Amino acid sequence: MSEGPQERLRSFLEALVAGQVAAMEAQLTDDVVWNLAPSAGAERIEGRERMLEFLCSGLERCYRLPGRIEPLMSVGSDREAMCLARLSFETVNGDRYENLYSFAARFRGDRICEAWELLDTASWARQVGDELAARFGLA
Repeated sequence: MSEGPQERLRSFLEALVAGQVAAMEAQLTDDVVWNLAPSAGAERIEGRERMLEFLCSGLERCYRLPGRIEPLMSVGSDREAMCLARLSFETVNGDRYENLYSFAARFRGDRICEAWELLDTASWARQVGDELAARFGLA
């Protein structure tokens, strides 16, 4: 039995918190679009290479990998999936970080072609500290 969108999204998120670039890359279309939380004030990211660069550089600047993901709820259809999850990491400053995230993904075939990441950016900024938050324009 092949994996459905819910399982594929969860697999991508597990690779994300572990920093497993090759595993993430294999699950994305070349023209993937990543939509960031509106409160982050950032533009959407287009293209697999740009998306992986953004995600990996952000993880490396903020956290010590691997992190942990605890899926709390997921729903899906034949081409879409959503996952509410608690992500936790140790920050590069040695502090504990934990936040709720909502991820949604649309699939083309078995790969993610569009995704949304929503989180409490104010909580993120408080937990990672002013210096890191300022790098992302959130301090």
